[in-house]
Parts: sequence; structure tokens; C-alpha cells
Amino acid sequence: MKHHQFHIRLTLVVALLMVFNFSVDVSAQVTNAGPTTRKSVKLSNVTIQDLVNSLGDEFKYSFFIIDDAVGKSKVDVDVKNATIREILDTAFKGKDIVYTIKGKNITITRKKTSVEVEKSVERIISGTVTDQNSVPVIGASVKLINSTTGTITDIDGRFSLTAPQKGQLIISYIGYVTQSIQLETTSTYKIVLAEDNRELEEVVVVGYGTQRKGNLTGSITSVKSEKLTVAPITNVTNVLGGQLSGLKTKQTSGIPGADGSRLSIRGFNSPLVIVDGVETSFSNIDASQIESISVLKDGAASIYGARAGNGVVLVTLKRGSEAKVSVTVNGSLTVQNSTTVIRSGSSGQRSEWEREAHLNANLPVSQIPWTLTQIQKFYQGTDPAFLNTDWFSAAIRPWAPQQNHNLSVTGGTGKLKFYSYLGYNNQQTISRHDGGGYNRLNFQTSLDALLLDGLTLSSTVNYIREQRDFTSMNLASSNYYYALYDSDPRYALELPDPAYLSYAGSSYGNALFVSSRRLAGYSRSDNHNFRLNASLTYDLPAVKGLKLKAFYHFNTYYGLSKVFRKQPEFYSYQPDTGEYVFERKSQDPTMLAHGVAYSDDLTQQYSLNYENTFDEIHRLTALLLHERIDYSNEGFDTQRGNLTSSVIDQLFAGDPTTASNTSFASEMARASFVGRVNYGYKNKYLIETIFRADASAKFPKNGRWGYFPSISLGWVINEEEFLKNNTGLDLLKLRSSIGQSGDDGIGNYQYFAGYSYDMSYILGSDILQGLYSTGLANPMLSWERISIYNVGADFSFWQRKLYGTVEAFYRLRDGIPGYRTESLPSSFGASLPLENLNSLDTRGFELELGTRGNAGKLQYDVSANLSWSRSKWVSFDEPEYTDPDQKRIFGYTGKWTDERYGYVSDGLFTSMDEIANYLAVYSELGGNESIRPGDVKYVDMNDDGKIDWRDQVKIGQGTMPNWMVGLNMQLMYGDFDLNMLFQGAFGYTSYIDLESAPTVLKYENRWTEKENNPSSMVPRPGSKNIANWWYSDYRNHNASYLRLKNFSIGYNAGKALLKPTGLSQLRVYLAGTNLFTVSSLSKYGVDPEAPEGTPAYYYPQQRTISCGIMVRY
Repeated sequence: MKHHQFHIRLTLVVALLMVFNFSVDVSAQVTNAGPTTRKSVKLSNVTIQDLVNSLGDEFKYSFFIIDDAVGKSKVDVDVKNATIREILDTAFKGKDIVYTIKGKNITITRKKTSVEVEKSVERIISGTVTDQNSVPVIGASVKLINSTTGTITDIDGRFSLTAPQKGQLIISYIGYVTQSIQLETTSTYKIVLAEDNRELEEVVVVGYGTQRKGNLTGSITSVKSEKLTVAPITNVTNVLGGQLSGLKTKQTSGIPGADGSRLSIRGFNSPLVIVDGVETSFSNIDASQIESISVLKDGAASIYGARAGNGVVLVTLKRGSEAKVSVTVNGSLTVQNSTTVIRSGSSGQRSEWEREAHLNANLPVSQIPWTLTQIQKFYQGTDPAFLNTDWFSAAIRPWAPQQNHNLSVTGGTGKLKFYSYLGYNNQQTISRHDGGGYNRLNFQTSLDALLLDGLTLSSTVNYIREQRDFTSMNLASSNYYYALYDSDPRYALELPDPAYLSYAGSSYGNALFVSSRRLAGYSRSDNHNFRLNASLTYDLPAVKGLKLKAFYHFNTYYGLSKVFRKQPEFYSYQPDTGEYVFERKSQDPTMLAHGVAYSDDLTQQYSLNYENTFDEIHRLTALLLHERIDYSNEGFDTQRGNLTSSVIDQLFAGDPTTASNTSFASEMARASFVGRVNYGYKNKYLIETIFRADASAKFPKNGRWGYFPSISLGWVINEEEFLKNNTGLDLLKLRSSIGQSGDDGIGNYQYFAGYSYDMSYILGSDILQGLYSTGLANPMLSWERISIYNVGADFSFWQRKLYGTVEAFYRLRDGIPGYRTESLPSSFGASLPLENLNSLDTRGFELELGTRGNAGKLQYDVSANLSWSRSKWVSFDEPEYTDPDQKRIFGYTGKWTDERYGYVSDGLFTSMDEIANYLAVYSELGGNESIRPGDVKYVDMNDDGKIDWRDQVKIGQGTMPNWMVGLNMQLMYGDFDLNMLFQGAFGYTSYIDLESAPTVLKYENRWTEKENNPSSMVPRPGSKNIANWWYSDYRNHNASYLRLKNFSIGYNAGKALLKPTGLSQLRVYLAGTNLFTVSSLSKYGVDPEAPEGTPAYYYPQQRTISCGIMVRY
């Protein structure tokens, strides 16, 4: 039924969209304001600049005033029901001012004097104005110095005007350095404008809107599209590390479709992600769809209230612009391989280990499993009786293919702008035979239409389909990798009759089985995500700068999953008799599982926006918004085992007695009121205030509302009179903020007493199913309160030859929900409820430095960022320790949250004499009698003559780095470009177990009696000494690294090559990710971002090399 409802909804939404598009097309045709449009205007003693500002809004013309003096001239106008020409004629009557209308542009100039008339134009000159990337600058002013003659560039950056034989051209455009060109005998000019970084007013996305970067008072950092698409990627989170100061990332897996990085702003928990105004994931959005990503790190995040406690990531998708229609096609082919390849141990290595383990355990010599001669034969690999099968290479390929392709179309006019996107991604697994892969389809279409004067409709449709088709052995489970490495190389890869699967001494059969869908079965999912948002914005004509906006967003998700697990038989072959001997089946029985999940959410936002400037020095913006969000989801899972056939993948083929079914459903809602006011005086003194009230159904009625204010201040020092004449200083701004936010990231309705179903009760002679209590209620459960304090400075010198930002912050989390399991005895008798128990604080700083400019033909932009943060428990629910060592080691309050305590090792023992003369006794072993050479030697840290738990000290930090560093280099020389992003992480450790998996790391790093290396990373084989596995720095290692995260080199075809094709741009490139890494873990063959534990038992991160082409028409 739900599936049917989904399709009905989808059909209705598509129908509505078609109606919207039709209505926009019709409206765009009938509402174009033009020369015949009439208005009544009554203005007295106003400047021409103010006059055209009002007329531009009314008549939809673009005005260009050539002379500043003209713009400041005062005029009077009082007309009724007049056209634009009649209004201007009345205003300029009796004035030395004239105007010209060309298309939708009106140019206003001073009348020529008689002298100027005499200096009549003797020729026509023309040319183009572009930026440093050869992109046309539209609307640039081109005029003759000391003259009223001028024009503006068209949509292709071209201009044409009459000019004398000698003179000087002045070319200017906001955001660029004004250029002066001396006229020569040539009549064609190619002008390249450089960005004026002091004047550039970059627009930055903030909560529920945008702001000019120069007006920001909060800690906000952003990255644009061009830095996200340096190299083809399937998950945009993997390109953010090193790009944004304060953003920590860690990629712990390379599974296709699930290889995203964990994000943390300033070391906090997972941030809130907002895409085009709505909370959702962005890991499945193509990087090429994204216009910009902004990160709110301080009180600026308070505008999202209860969900913003861990910071906010704002993702803005691309939309249409007022430009000619442009079609862009991107295509790339990629090969990927593991950043670290950990191979299985050979037959010789395994046999050596087993022999040494036998001898080290003092077992009978007569039972030694392998002789030295036999081991040598294993290494030689020439005797068919002593095989050395490479199961790893048979199952895993060194390179796997990937492809990324997308097509976008954009363009528009002042009335109608559009953007459409279609992207396809395919990523295969590293399995050599039939391992499957990940496919994603991304579709987007956006529309912005002026329906009536002042009324704008904006809508976006997004559709994402993700398909995963892997082997039934879960790629995220260690069982897959256990089976891969557990295959014994002393068994044959194949048997003479391929119909029989070769047994490899593993409970799963062999490595080929687990890595193949044909042999092991499949695990498939097919997920559909459909998003529709639409907004209506109305500019109130009665109040300048006031806008009303209604925004709706509907998001629906539908997912299917199916797992079909096979259980084939495995055999060995007896060459003497030609007999195939059954050894076993794979350990997991046949099984078929189906799952279906649905979810819907509806977001409504109604807002008032006001923006105005008074007397050219007072800038005021304000926002008042009401938001409602409703969530619902439901689904079910069912499965059967012991299927009668490995061919029929349907539930009816399973054993009914093994059937299991479950289902789920939930609903949640939020309501919010938001207010924000920004004020700036002379763009020099800035203030922003935010207030948000949130209501969440996760809390009881008397504590449902939370209130989250913030205030931030800014002082643009370089605008002060005493610095205005400092030519070397472009920008110096100080910022400070304080804000509060919340966190309701707990389960739904935790304040109720919980119940669960399926408890068995015996009533008489019957066993009945019923409810049982899951814990006590807590009607006082409330918000977690988060306060953050921030100070910062932004600076730029010598036209951004040196620029940067410095920040420092402190955050306090209070009322963190937890269970009182430590301070109450386990005999309490009931499951305890969540309570607001704990608190912690975090402090840190961020620094960004960069340089930008050119050296001859070489243009460069090089920036680096460094950030540090760390958290400490302020209070934690724990027992009252009376023993100081217990408090030091096991306590939390007052300690860093990522401190690790354990034993300190001093290598391995190398002789019995060393053991006998060791001054400390392993008291927890009952003495040192069981210790042998090759066992771990620990340090008696408190010098009490004993090695026990009291010797534990701080030996490391957590798995998330405290320090992050990034280096971003963008170079351009002529038609060539080079981009490099380095990412580094420091201040964290990782627990590395080289022994559990039978890999080359285990065998090559083991202690042997022959070498007797005290620095060996694996203790003696066969040791039963439990002290070897005590938590210590023996297996805790510094995981710091520096990695070339992204690299690309490209060539942009010149205009001479493009002109015959009709293309506006063509770029070919070679790119890569994770190309090389410098790490202290490299000597162990371990990737520094690998999850803790056994480094072989996970899907490794991938290195990619891509070649691609981008074509724009």
C-alpha cells in the first residue's frame, strides 16, 4: 500500500511541476515590462542615482551613469501614468543631461560641450573584456577619460565605441581593479581585468539567506565549486579535508558508495547538514552540482537552534543565471587501487610460524608440524605437493574501474532562469571476479521565474537513485576479510574438475567464494530519493527592501534491499585415486532476506526579509521566520533460511520454520521561530543578533521549547580614517561572538516509560507473547545546552599578496544525556532512564594564511590552514574514587576526553638472563616464571617493584586528530592549470594489531629466536603470555600523516582552436586522489586513516587516477 502511495505522490508532484513550468512560461511572456509600461512618479529634489534606483525596480531596466557628478545631480519629477521616456524627459528637462536606451540598458551622460563636439570621433574601436580565467565580464564600463563617451560590455564581454585617434580608456567593473588603457593606432583591444580583492564583495551563504563576506561577523568559512571538482569523486565529503579551517575529516573505508569521510567541526560530533535550506545528507550529491559549501562554526550556527550544537554545513546547489544558454559536458574514466595493499602470508611464512609456535610452546619435538626442508619447498613453490597458492591475487585485482559523467544546461533572462543537471557515477569493487559495484544517478532541474512585478517563483526537483550490488558477504563486515586472508595457500586454487570448488582450510571455503556474487550470492539495495522544493517571494512595493517568502520542501525516500546467501560445498582432490573428497560447506546456511523502508519529511518556512540602507551609511537587514518540519518513516524486514535451491531467490523456497519478520514506524515534528537583525554603520561597525525558539516532540510538553540566542560584533579597522590612506592594507577586521544552541540527538520519546513486544509469558499451560518494560521514565529530560565563544580577525595586505584569518574559541556543553550506570550499583533493579548528567568543554584555534597574485604569465593562489581543538570532561557521572590511582586511570572528570591509559613497553625480552635480572615482578601473572624471550617487557612506572594496573599512564590520544593542516595550491600558466591539495592530521593514535590476521605484516614483523630483535612488532609465535595483549603503547602508534589528497593538471584549449568548433571552452585533464602519503604507519603497511584493530579486516581507502574532458557550448 505504501509503495502504491509513493507512486501516486510521485505522479502528483511531477504533474504539479509541469503546471508550474507552464505557468512560468506563460507569465514570462505576458509580464515583461517594456517601453510601453506606465507608472506614476512624484519625487522632489532627489539625486539621479536615487531616481534610477527606483525606476530600475519598476521598469526592469539596467541604468548606467557614466559620470559620478551626473549621478549626484538633483532633479524633480511629477508625472502620472507615464512611460520611462516621458519620466526621464521630465526629469532632465533644462539639464545638461541626455540618455540613450539600448535594449534593456539605459545610459545617462552629460551633454557634450562645444569644445567636445569639435573633438569629433574619428574612428570606431572595439574589443573584449575578460577576467583572468578568460571568462567574459558582462556589464563592464568602458569610457574615454575626460569625456562623456562610454559604453558597457555585452553578454560576451564585447564593446564598441567611437574614439579619437589619441586618448585613454578607463575600464571598470565592481570587484575588479580599474584599468587605464592608452589608445594606439590599433582599433581592437583585448583587456583582462584582475580581481580587486579589497572591493570584491563575495556573497557567502549563511543560515536562511546570504550575506556579503565583508559584512560577516561570525566564524564562517566557505569553498566554491571549482575547488570541489579538481578530481572526479563519488563522495564530496572526501574533498573537504584540508580545504576549510576548523573542519576535521577522516575517511575510514573505501567501500563503493560508502566511502565518505567522517566530518567534525572543531572536534565536535557530526554536524548538521543543510542542503538548499533543508536538513539532508549531501554524501550522494555530485560535486559538480554544488555551487558552494559554507561551514558555520560559532554563534552564527545558533540560527539553527536545537540541531546546531555541533556546527552547521550549508550546501548550496547550482541554479540558473542571467546569461545565454550554456551546455556543459563532463566525462572521466578512473582506475582505483588500495592506498595500502596488505597481502596474505605465503605457505612458507605460515609453515614457519606454525613450527616456531610449536617449539616456543615447548610441545614435543616429534610432533613438529613442518620440517625445515618442507618449509623450503613451500618457499620454492616448484613441488606440486607443496603449493603456494596466491589466494589474495586470485580474489583481489590491483586496479578497479570507475567512471563519472554529467551534463548540465543553464541560462536565462531577467524573467526566467533555469538549470538542469544529469549525472552518472559507477564504481566497481576491488574483487577480481563478479564482485559487483555501486551506481548512482543524479538529476536536478531548477527554475527561477518572475511571474508578476515583484513576485518570483523558484523551484527545484532533485532525484537520486543509488544501486548497490555486492557479494552476500558484507563488505563492511570483518567476516569478508577474515575469509579472504584465512584461505590457506597450501591448498589448490582450482581442482581438475571446475565443477568442484576447492577447499582452502577456511570455515568459509575459500577466498574466491566470498568475493563472487555467483558463488556466495548477492547483497543488493535500490534506493530512490525524490526532493521537491518551491518558494514564492514577493517584494512589497509599499515598503522598500521588504520581502515576503513562503518555502515548501517535500522529501520522500523509498528503499529496497535483498540479500541472497548461498552455501556451496567444498572439496579436496586425491591425485592418487582421482577422488574428490567432500570437506565441508560454507559456515553460514542459505538465507534470503527482504527489506523495505519509506520515509517522508515536509518542511515549511514562512519569512519576512528586510534590507535597506539609510543615508548611505546605515545598513539594516532583518529576518523573521517560522519553520515547521514533520518526519515519518516506516518499513519492514523479513527472511527465511535453509532454502531448498541455490537458484530460486524467493521466500517461498525457504524453510517456514526459520521465518522471521519485523517492522517499524515512527513520527516526529519540530516547530521553530527565528529572528535575525544585522546592522552596519559605514560598513565599519557591524553587529548581528540571532534568536531562535525550537519545540521538539522528543521532550515532554513542559520542557519542549528551547531558546537559543547569539550576538556577534565586527569592526572593520581599515575603514577608519587613520588607516584609509594606508595603501598596503586591504582589510583588517576584528570579530567576536557568543551564541547558544542545543542538541536533541536522542531517541524519540525517551521521556516516556518504554515498552517492547515479544516477551514470553507462561500463563497456565500456555506460552504467550506480550509487552515488557524497557526502562523508567524521565519526565524532566530536557535540552542539552551548548554555549560557544569566538574571537577572530580577517586581514589582507598588498592586494592579497598576503591574506588570512585567525580564530580562537571556547565551547561548553552542559546537560549531556547519559545513564547513571556508574554512580548507582548494578543491583538497582531497573533499567535507568536518560538524564541530563554530564558536561564537557572544548577549546581551540584556527589559522589560515595565503598569497595570491601573478608573476609574469604565472597566476597563483596558495593558501594553508592549521587548526587545533581538544575537549575535556567538566563533569561525568562516575563513582566517588577513594584510590588516587583509580581516579587517575579510570576517572573522567577534569581529563581530556581522548586520553588513553595503558602500560608503557620497552620492547621485547631477548634472553632468560634479562628476565631473571628484571627488577619488577609481573604480579598479575603471579611472577615472571611464564615469561620467555620474545615477550613484551613493560616499565615499572611507579618504581614499586611490580608490574600491575597502577603502572598505567597516558600513552596516547583518540582516533580523531586534534591537529589538521591543509595546503591548497592553484597555479595557472597560459592555457595550463595545476591544482594540488595536501591534507595532514596530527595528534592522534591508533591501536594496530598485526597478529590476528595471517598477513605478511604478521610474519615479517614477528620476533624470531634467530634475529632476536627487541623492536619486533609481533611477540614470539605460540606465546600464551596474556601480558603480551595488555593495553599498552606496544600496539598504540602515532598515526600522524601528510597526504596529497587531490591533484590535477589541465589544458584549456585556446580561442583559435575553439572558434571553428563553436565551443566556448574545452579542457582536458589528468587528476588523482590519495596519490601518496607520508606517515609513521607506512613502515607497518597501514593507512593512517584505517580503523583501529586489525588493519587487514576492512575495505581499504582507494587511490584514484583519472583522465577526463570538459566541453562547454
